[in-house]
Amino acid sequence: FPLRCLIAETQALVRAGLVRLVRELGDVEVVEAGSITDALVAARTDLDLAIVDVALPGGDRLAGLRTLRPM
Repeated sequence: FPLRCLIAETQALVRAGLVRLVRELGDVEVVEAGSITDALVAARTDLDLAIVDVALPGGDRLAGLRTLRPM
């Protein structure tokens, strides 16, 4: 089964580059987000990896990142 990777980045061009780079690694399903709110919605499913811009807009970013961290 593929790895599931969240890429949360505000800048669309940077996000597209990261998506391309991660997909070149092989069997990876990539989920994209442009804000911390979108990242939290995407993270409701199991993730194996999260690449997150710490300057994402949309709420309390540090609290959002803590929510993404597995328990």
